[in-house]
Amino acid sequence: MSVNTPSFQAPECRGFYEHWQSLPKNGLAPTSETFLDAAHPVYAPSVYILEFSDSDIIIRLMGTALVERWKKDRTGECFLTTQDSEVKKVFVINSSQIVNIPCGLRATNQFLLSTGQRVSTEAIALPLTAAHGRPLRFVSYSHMFEKPADDEKVGGWEDVVDQEWINLGAGVPERFLVRQKK
Repeated sequence: MSVNTPSFQAPECRGFYEHWQSLPKNGLAPTSETFLDAAHPVYAPSVYILEFSDSDIIIRLMGTALVERWKKDRTGECFLTTQDSEVKKVFVINSSQIVNIPCGLRATNQFLLSTGQRVSTEAIALPLTAAHGRPLRFVSYSHMFEKPADDEKVGGWEDVVDQEWINLGAGVPERFLVRQKK
């Protein structure tokens, strides 16, 4: 599905989207520098800035709430090291649409906790522009609906519950790729 106005479940995700929209643009998206210079203290702890590198995605910034959620600061690491190759392939293809078209993506995802319980997040991913010759980047903000206990670790990504492409003015992909269920 594609929309011009996303149907957010979490007011925090709507607020992040409105903040991103308020920033000066270089074309249809703010530059990485503009985004970082105008970091909003409410949203910054739950932000990733991700960068394309060959066939992988590197974490360039990981907010403090995400470090706490994942129990590790993964800045500088490959984003999908713990995921199987099918998940990685689908994520890279979908993410490349965000920076190449450019467009946005809103999704509700499920993750598995160390206890076997599932938790849901709403996430929004939006493009950032870069100087000529620099790797493509995008920013992702997420809100976790159920807070895990302090001793629970968030494990791997399980499923996409729903998603919608966000038309920022250049169109959207025809469809959202999903991994095949095993």
